[in-house]
Amino acid sequence: MGYLPGTLWLLAGVVLAGAVQDFMVLFISSRRNGASLGEMIKQEMGPVPGSIALFGCFLIMIIILAVLALIVVKALAESPWGVFTVCSTVPIALFMGIYMRFLRPGRVGEVSVIGIVLLVASIWFGGVIAHDPYWGPALTFKDTTITFTLIGYAFISALLPVWLILAPRDYLATFLKIGVIVGLALGIVILNPDLKMPAVTQYIDGTGPLWKGALFPFLFITIACGAVSGFHALIASGTTPKLLANETDARFIGYGAMLMESFVAVMALVAASIIEPGLYFAMNTPPAGLGIVMPNLHEMGGENAAMIAAQLKEVTVHAAATVSSWGFVISPEQILQTAKDIGEPSVLNRAGGAPDAGRRYRPRIP
Repeated sequence: MGYLPGTLWLLAGVVLAGAVQDFMVLFISSRRNGASLGEMIKQEMGPVPGSIALFGCFLIMIIILAVLALIVVKALAESPWGVFTVCSTVPIALFMGIYMRFLRPGRVGEVSVIGIVLLVASIWFGGVIAHDPYWGPALTFKDTTITFTLIGYAFISALLPVWLILAPRDYLATFLKIGVIVGLALGIVILNPDLKMPAVTQYIDGTGPLWKGALFPFLFITIACGAVSGFHALIASGTTPKLLANETDARFIGYGAMLMESFVAVMALVAASIIEPGLYFAMNTPPAGLGIVMPNLHEMGGENAAMIAAQLKEVTVHAAATVSSWGFVISPEQILQTAKDIGEPSVLNRAGGAPDAGRRYRPRIP
């Protein structure tokens, strides 16, 4: 569709709807002793509407968690670098939890420094692991393996005490998220890149290769968290009010945090718009849309490495020809070089912000 519709929706949606909703729900829930959205509906409208609302919230949680899990699976599948780094956060979080609980209680600063250093080391060492002839293929997994691993991790972590893994891992992830946000912002300001994606493409009518749907309503369905999201209403009620030190913090946390999330969404949109459109479509279009069948990349380091590499080059040539036929010219060499720049065997069918951002910033910012 181009970057213009999404940009307008992000800016207008967050100011007029998203931030207002999060702030109001957080404030109202605070006045109701931290009641959840379903409980507040039950109090105002009775047990039947309240039960229906709670069941609806449950269905929303299932759908949203499935979508979020799909994003993680797409990012980690066939990516030994990502698998190593994400898996490393588990023992780091366990160490931080034990450190805070038994070794040095109350020493938040100490454990924060240790955790950040270990996290940065795992990110750097992940690149080394990814290019190792043994460990690279050993940590390259298919999407189904990643999916069941995530399910197993979620089940086990839910059984363990919060202080042992969930709290320290979420705390550690906060620094990674802030670092990525700051890095993206600095990259955009310093590089001042040109937008390569047109403001509006020929696919504005919903006939594009990525999404078969008209501008309305699919723009407002696919772009949610950066503009307005019902999921935020669930989190802003019940859980977040119990963490407020003062009711006056509700505006800063409810309205302000949503503005920050929209800021992140705009940066992600910029990161996707400054790469060549042909490369964008090659990265995000499913294999069926490109007319290709991806080779088994987890065998890249085995006996069939040469054959897999030849197959990958062949499908890259075909994918480049398909995307170029849509009017977005891209060469196979550009696609292969992009994969090399971000340390992945291929960027075909690798939808997500990480490859987009990595394509533009990694070769230029140490």
